Amino acid sequence: MKRLLVLLLALVLVFGLVACANAPEAAPPNPTSEPPTVADPPPTPAEPGNDEEEIGVAAENSNITGALHRIEYGDNVVYLFGTIHAYREGWTPLAAVVEDAIDRADVFVLEMSDEEFAIMDTLTVEAMFLPDGQTWVEFLPAEAYDHLVEMVEIWGIPYEDMNTWHPSFLILILKMEISNAFAPDVTMEDSIDSYVIRRAAERGLPTLGLEAAAQQAEILYNPPFEVVVAQVMALGTPDEMAEEIMYVGTMADMAEWYETNDFQAFREQFVRQFRDISEERLDLLYMQEMLINFRSTYYANGIADLLRNTEEPTTFFVAVGISHVVRAMGGTEGLTDIVEQLGFMGIVAEPLWR
Repeated sequence: MKRLLVLLLALVLVFGLVACANAPEAAPPNPTSEPPTVADPPPTPAEPGNDEEEIGVAAENSNITGALHRIEYGDNVVYLFGTIHAYREGWTPLAAVVEDAIDRADVFVLEMSDEEFAIMDTLTVEAMFLPDGQTWVEFLPAEAYDHLVEMVEIWGIPYEDMNTWHPSFLILILKMEISNAFAPDVTMEDSIDSYVIRRAAERGLPTLGLEAAAQQAEILYNPPFEVVVAQVMALGTPDEMAEEIMYVGTMADMAEWYETNDFQAFREQFVRQFRDISEERLDLLYMQEMLINFRSTYYANGIADLLRNTEEPTTFFVAVGISHVVRAMGGTEGLTDIVEQLGFMGIVAEPLWR
């Protein structure tokens, strides 16, 4: 189940929190040729080793900076680092400036603590299915039901096996399968987040969380009913979804941007993603306001609290999804990020990654 949760967290980066001008050369999946399904996901590369010898600083540093920022307030310091919820061989150790910040840290802070991550496992299982044993025909209005049945038939998904799944959860899985098919060498069995956690463990330092599992699960898995209906009506065929993902950005695109510190590309991705936003696209409105703006603002408030309310001089290393750090990049209409929100509070973040 932890693998499923990591996969879904990666999906949030792709579709809610973070195609590229150079679209992948791979052809979109053909719906007539065994499209990816929930029951039969594509093979995942082997998990990178987690032992200390592989993590050790003797390996050559990558160029990954994660848009590192330094934030000073009184005697307290935060190093703000953007992660990606996935891993490719050679990504660690991180750039020297990041490894130095990790070495300076007294406390590590991630989106969720280990305890909340364990709670998220349970909440994920609960979120997979409709409440009270309902089926799609009971849960959805007729038009949305008919559209969903038509789409799952095209996708080759067995209706009888899936019609108790929550539609939002199923659509998340389908998007994840398509996006990840473009980057077979990027695994979600491990992640940059996990690397940070291991580095904290090496030093015997605590790892705190900015967000409760219940809040993240509610936003991600349990959107308002009208948003669920909009998600269902926006679901297309595998070819249509692949075309959209190739335009907005695949996992392969984002891995390249992350490796090369091309954070402007992440910003441009969001502009493309929300090009069709309107009052009728409740799914996009919800994604923008809740998955993106609300959570970035919430994280910024949590970081401000750490800086203002920690009495003993403390250096924090805060690691959150990269989109929460670079989404606005000095001004993107309708979108915000942690750095921008801290600026509104009079707290300046100095970029160290340039």
